[in-house]
Amino acid sequence: MTSRNDDPPDNATPCLMRMPLRLVYALVSFHTSAIRASRVLVTLYALKLGAAPLTVGILAATFALFPVLLSWQAGKLTDRYGPRWLMLSAAAFSTCGMMLPFFVPALFAVFIASAMTGLAMTFYNLSLQNLVGRLSTPRNRAQNYSNYSMFISMANMAGPLLVGIMIDRTGHQISFLFLPCTRSTSSSSLIPIPVRSQ
Repeated sequence: MTSRNDDPPDNATPCLMRMPLRLVYALVSFHTSAIRASRVLVTLYALKLGAAPLTVGILAATFALFPVLLSWQAGKLTDRYGPRWLMLSAAAFSTCGMMLPFFVPALFAVFIASAMTGLAMTFYNLSLQNLVGRLSTPRNRAQNYSNYSMFISMANMAGPLLVGIMIDRTGHQISFLFLPCTRSTSSSSLIPIPVRSQ
């Protein structure tokens, strides 16, 4: 269960003071499930386009290319500028990338979508972890990170299941449109919200 004592520390920035940890857990759930769903979606769509097994393997690996190359730099940017605007930028960037195959139904567009989503995932994930740390106190930090991990695990299970149902009901093209819209809608909550007691 999430901690009831999830007030941010005194040194949190004003924008962060307006964000309860429950919202962070909701963000990580939407984001992680969308990322896992995106991996399944691009793989299945590549197979539908006639891609060879080796090509599909390279496509799946494209998600991890930028996290491997840029994790350290992304962490420095998150520490320097804070998580909020990096998360908004990453969500917008990922949305543009995942919508590309909807407008351009070709294999090269799927590769571009995978690369853009992987790059956005790097900044979004590190920013979320940074955000949990900033909103925690020494007393509840361990529990908050445990809750964070629990929501990631649940999202890892939900994402592929939901996108499988979506593809079965609506097809690949509509799924490429729906997934990024869902992520953008959830990330819009990063715009400052009124302060309220926990």
